[in-house]
Amino acid sequence: MDKVIVVLPAYNEEKTVGKVIDEIRLLGLGYDILVVDNNSTDKTAEIAKARGVQYLFVKEQGKGCAISKAFLGSATWDYDCVVMIDADFTYPASYIPILLKDLGTKYDVVLGWRKYKIRGSMTTTNKFGNYLLTKLACLLYGSNIHDVCTGLWAFCNEWAYALSGTLESKGFMLEPEMFSRLKKWNLRIGEIPIEYRPREGEAKLHIVDGLRIAWCLIRERFR
Repeated sequence: MDKVIVVLPAYNEEKTVGKVIDEIRLLGLGYDILVVDNNSTDKTAEIAKARGVQYLFVKEQGKGCAISKAFLGSATWDYDCVVMIDADFTYPASYIPILLKDLGTKYDVVLGWRKYKIRGSMTTTNKFGNYLLTKLACLLYGSNIHDVCTGLWAFCNEWAYALSGTLESKGFMLEPEMFSRLKKWNLRIGEIPIEYRPREGEAKLHIVDGLRIAWCLIRERFR
């Protein structure tokens, strides 16, 4: 079986990071887990360390900063596949093996398309915003994906490392920037439909972030 590491970017996710770790382990597939603590002020670090997973602290704020630092270390990792999944328990870990099924053979990167949304998992505004942003991405990059802002990705390890040296986004522009890079490299991007659960606590994505994401997609396309 391919060696897999699951990377969990986390900022103040004390309510859910332990649940995500436990759910991944319940798969019984021997995946290694790395929690990337993005300067949390709650008990995220304490919970991660207590569960005995790999742990990386990144002080510079922003999901993009956390993932760039984590992926930079992939140069020395002895892994074939890297999975990125948000630590807020909205993405069921049961989809990870499905994401990996065709990785490296049919696809270089596979995304989790949030097709089956449980009631309350996404506001009407966010649904519409994600639809528009995805349509913009498809128009700009000649793609047919359904969810450019998803927080569940699987990469061949070499592409995780390649991304680490190019990413500039610090916050929620991370996913569209990754998508733009991968498309420019002419990589094979696949996706699978997944279920999306309501998050515990306050949503971190707002309308202004949607505008920044749109600008990121446009900027990267014409660079």
